Amino acid sequence: MGEIADLIRLFGLRKLVRLKRHHQKAQKFLRGYVATSVIQALLEEGFLDCLKQEGSLKPRDYAESKGVDAEILEAMCEYLYGIDIFRKTGGRYFLNGKAKWALAEPRGSFNLLSAYRPIFENIFDLLTGKKKYGREVKRSELLAAKGSGELGRLIPFPIMREIIRNHGFKTVLDLDAGDLEFLLFLAEDEEMRGYGIGDSAEVVEYARGRLKERGLEGRISVFQADIFDLKPLRDKFKDVDLIVAYDLLHEHLARGEEKIIGLLSGLKGLFPGVSFLIAESPKRATSDLKKSPTIFLEHNLFHKLSQQIVLSLDEWLGIFARAGLSLAEKRTFDIIGHSYFLLN
Repeated sequence: MGEIADLIRLFGLRKLVRLKRHHQKAQKFLRGYVATSVIQALLEEGFLDCLKQEGSLKPRDYAESKGVDAEILEAMCEYLYGIDIFRKTGGRYFLNGKAKWALAEPRGSFNLLSAYRPIFENIFDLLTGKKKYGREVKRSELLAAKGSGELGRLIPFPIMREIIRNHGFKTVLDLDAGDLEFLLFLAEDEEMRGYGIGDSAEVVEYARGRLKERGLEGRISVFQADIFDLKPLRDKFKDVDLIVAYDLLHEHLARGEEKIIGLLSGLKGLFPGVSFLIAESPKRATSDLKKSPTIFLEHNLFHKLSQQIVLSLDEWLGIFARAGLSLAEKRTFDIIGHSYFLLN
């Protein structure tokens, strides 16, 4: 009690209570940033996956086997133990309930945030104009693909598969195959075939590696190409009956709506009779999101900082109409912030 009495004498009880209250309020922001950074690093390095598989690990033993810094890994583990994400017994660390969720459904969100990490590392320079996104600052395309695939498998892909099944489509051209998660998901139906397009050599190489691991080369093919110039590949896609664009078109809207209209109308002409399944997250007012502050607030921020444009439902329908496409089916799920358009 002597220390407390000295502090009260020096600063006064009211000031001490106010300082404590303010620091506690600020701590959630500071801790959120630090905890997220630590979890992201351990996810990317593979420590958390290994910990889940083994049940428990000693950081120094792991560091020696993997060639990572033992002191830094120990400090990170001790921090996660301190905030009750790890358990600890005799120098070994275990996952507790709070850690296991990070390896389940939210993992895609962590990967997606990691993809945009260069933006947040340079956000001051972006704000002051010293750097520009797309020039000095770029997202990680591979992590973006992984995060998108992991999140898509949870809810969006099952919705899209139901639409595909209901309409009897059998051969899909995915304009942004990413890490190949969507086409691999569809391939669970043995009659499905697919082609995937990617413009990043790194992502295409990763997708082909996953394809080889699954032994599905006879049903799925991946190509590195520009979606705005698919004419050279037209003969390879003769059997396609559905073109899919999952969370893709908004990434090109900074080049103007006419660019998207030209893409869609051009594909319609290149592949006569083919249908389109397009998934996008329509624009929602921040005032509405504030009532239930989900991850969509971060989603909106990512897009604005990386020069991606989000349109309203009516604006998307207008673009489709101007591209000469007719709406066959529309499904909107506000709870997940996604809309699905089947177009002919």
